[in-house]
Amino acid sequence: MEKIQIIDNFFCCEHNQKIKDIIRSALWKANLINNRNNIIVNNFREPNNKYKKFNNDWPYWRLELEDNTFFKNVLKSVIEEKMNKELIVDRIYAVAQTYEQNSNFHTDYDSDNIFTLCYYINDNMTNDSGGYFHVKIPNEKMIVSVVPSDNRAVCFPSNYVHKGTGMNKMESSLRICIAWKLMTINR
Repeated sequence: MEKIQIIDNFFCCEHNQKIKDIIRSALWKANLINNRNNIIVNNFREPNNKYKKFNNDWPYWRLELEDNTFFKNVLKSVIEEKMNKELIVDRIYAVAQTYEQNSNFHTDYDSDNIFTLCYYINDNMTNDSGGYFHVKIPNEKMIVSVVPSDNRAVCFPSNYVHKGTGMNKMESSLRICIAWKLMTINR
């Protein structure tokens, strides 16, 4: 994967609705993590095993999903089929942001064979709603900005610099992103 992919209608209606039901009924926690995305664990350990340090993000809402078999197994199978790749899941979580809950620009991993899939379940999003997802394209003077529309997935190499932003001031809904950190199995 060399560039970002934006895929609308990523999951079928049934899966999209089940995702919404699970996420909307879950108990969210407020978090402030010093960019945990860059802590490398399990099969994703970098050779020098050094952790990057970034400035803290603003507090945001977080929901861990690694233990949810629907996300880890059922949806992973759909992702593998759509990406035409066999994958290992490292992490799955959801983040929610409101007005002024912007993350810092960051990378998830340094490795070339790991990618991030961000999936959105935001109803009634418009260009004026805010909550944009920004990805810097390496070696180009360009930032791609994506509206986090319902049932939209954004796939990109995890070593691309990116960030999510909160909703605009007049928007009352949450910007919800479910993120999978995935490693391609080379066979």
